Amino acid sequence: MKLEVVENRFRKGIQDGVPIGLGYLSVSFTFGMMAVSNGIPVEAAVVISLTNVTSAGQFSGLMLAHGSYVELALSQFIINLRYALMSLSLTQKVDRHMKTHERALIAYGVTDEIFALASSTYERVGKWYMAGLIAFPVFCWTLGTFLGGSGEYAASGSNPVCPWYRHLWNVPCHYHTSGQKAALRAYRIAFIC
Repeated sequence: MKLEVVENRFRKGIQDGVPIGLGYLSVSFTFGMMAVSNGIPVEAAVVISLTNVTSAGQFSGLMLAHGSYVELALSQFIINLRYALMSLSLTQKVDRHMKTHERALIAYGVTDEIFALASSTYERVGKWYMAGLIAFPVFCWTLGTFLGGSGEYAASGSNPVCPWYRHLWNVPCHYHTSGQKAALRAYRIAFIC
């Protein structure tokens, strides 16, 4: 009987997830901007990103927001079907001792990149490795949405304090709340990086 090696270190999962998470920042930043510009509050956009973690599904939801429910449901079903198939395939790679509820929690965070890394790097992966591999990308996905949404809100004409905020790195602006200052800092950092 062959002894299987199971990678199950949370820290190793975090390390392997850093490049994925950094890549997600720019995409989710764009989603946050688009969501807020389409009238979705920043908080709702963040919750959407935290609970979905699917760029194609989220963007298509924004694009089809004015379409019929049938179009939206069908497109979401087709787009997200691949995640179900990836999760099913990944069950062949995870530790054989992993319980069903642990597998279900891991399925939440399966994306194209996480699937590719988890299925091709190690012989078997454990729950702690997968938790680490998923944690940083989900954090970055959610953070990017918040930064993009906050920046778009601050830059929109609906901001009564400073409607010409789009030129924020050239023109100083006077703020009335610390939230507007934080949004400006986030927007500047995002464009510098």
